[in-house]
Amino acid sequence: MNNFSGASRDFVEETRFRLTRGQEILGALLVISVLIFGISTVTSSRNSISQARLLSDAEAPSASIIFTQRETLVYTARYSQWLAGQVDRRTVQIARALLAQRLSVIDAAGNAIGERLSSHFLESIKLSDSFLASTSPGIINAADQKRLRVISQPAIEAILLNSRQLTEAYQHAVDRQIRSQVVARERVARINLALLIWIGLLFVALLVWAGSTTRRQYKRGRDAIHEEKRVLNALHEELLGTQKNLADMQTLSEVKNEFISTINHELRTPLTSIIGYVGLIRKRVEKESPILEISHLVDTLDRNALALMDLVESMLSISRLDSENYSLKLSKVDLALNVESILFILESQIAAKKISVNFHTEPDQFIIEGNNSQISQIFMNLLTNAIKFSPDSSEITIDFRDEKLADKAAEVVVRVIDQGMGIPAEDIPQLFTRFFRARNAVSDQVQGTGLGLAIVQKILEAHGGTIHVQSELGAGTTMEMRFPQALSQVDEMVAARRSQVLDRSIATMNSASVPDVAAAAHETGGAIGFYTYESEGEKILEISRVVAKLPESAIDEIENYRREILMILEKAKHDLGEVQ
Repeated sequence: MNNFSGASRDFVEETRFRLTRGQEILGALLVISVLIFGISTVTSSRNSISQARLLSDAEAPSASIIFTQRETLVYTARYSQWLAGQVDRRTVQIARALLAQRLSVIDAAGNAIGERLSSHFLESIKLSDSFLASTSPGIINAADQKRLRVISQPAIEAILLNSRQLTEAYQHAVDRQIRSQVVARERVARINLALLIWIGLLFVALLVWAGSTTRRQYKRGRDAIHEEKRVLNALHEELLGTQKNLADMQTLSEVKNEFISTINHELRTPLTSIIGYVGLIRKRVEKESPILEISHLVDTLDRNALALMDLVESMLSISRLDSENYSLKLSKVDLALNVESILFILESQIAAKKISVNFHTEPDQFIIEGNNSQISQIFMNLLTNAIKFSPDSSEITIDFRDEKLADKAAEVVVRVIDQGMGIPAEDIPQLFTRFFRARNAVSDQVQGTGLGLAIVQKILEAHGGTIHVQSELGAGTTMEMRFPQALSQVDEMVAARRSQVLDRSIATMNSASVPDVAAAAHETGGAIGFYTYESEGEKILEISRVVAKLPESAIDEIENYRREILMILEKAKHDLGEVQ
């Protein structure tokens, strides 16, 4: 349990997701970069707000300067019109008053617009005012017009020039401020862009690295899960095996107890009889009783001694079959002769119950490779059971047949059929278990150890055979055995030469000239047909008859038939190689 708990902790640790030290450092660097980017963004936003405020503050002075320039232009235009005699002096004075009002406007910095103008501009304004004041109201007269046009021209040009210079100076100042803000913003934007690219690269690197690590950890976790599943399955199988072993041991214990009880009864009964009859013989001998009376007692002793011998022999047989060092000495066994010898041994038992045995098989028909004494033990056990469980005047049938299936070698099937008491269907699966006896045999007190059929199955398995039981209560039992059939001397010779015959046939067909293909095919078909290739041989013989009717000039057609024959032979050769 402690080992399992430790394995569970290891499994949890193995499947838990975790970052590597390098990934943690990269993640921390990513977080720091994001913080720096955030601080930079906030700072940039604050600077933008401050610069926007400055531009907003600069908006009012710029408007005032523009208005001042406009009023200057209006004033100079009116002044020029006045000099040209187009307007009266009052119109010029009104324009001058509006200009004076504009020059007195206070900007956001607390300075008047007029303070931004140069002294030369103010002097030119005063000079124009003096010229205007030196004339009479209304339209200028011709004398003043001629006099003032020449001397006023430099003052008007100076006013216009200084007005334009004021606007340009302010524009240059605003441009410098905007340019500096743009440079500052560009620098901050580049820094933020670099930070953003750096953060993106860090994020992608962390994502790819973590994804790769996660994939490896997933595969490792999946492998750990599979391994854990395998271990659990192994533990489950082991537990099931343990449970089965426990159940088998319990069953074996029960069987052992039943066997001990049965053996105790089986041994005690003949021994008690032997001891009792020995005492009777002794008394009869002492009384000098007739030989016939003593002979009857000796027969009874003999039967009981044979029963004991059979019991001991069964126990020794099952022990030998279980031995690891046990080996079979095989030879050709004629099953018919083997059964005849067993029937001869059991003749007295058969006659005592007036049983009719149906057995008409001739020798040399059903030959197997096996151990003759063990095969005799199979039939001895089966026929003894058939006699023991059959009623008087019933029949026992023993029949043989050959059976050859497409996917396996030929088998000899032997059936022993009786008309006895039958076996309960629920007991048939356990019938070959050691020491097991059918419940009706136990209830009817039919003697037996429960080892006979276990010995039969064990011997059959050693010979590559099988046994199957069919039974019906009150109608009898059929024991069907299957033995691998042994090859006869002729069959062994044929099997040994099949490969050589195929090789020679292939060589013959390859070397035959076109006129000789029909004869070679006829010879080949007959040869391989004798060596168990009947269907292939018949096909080749049919081809040979077709080829024999073709003219020698039909070379291509004859060659096609030759190739077809070779394909048949090559396939037979390939199939033979796979079987071997």
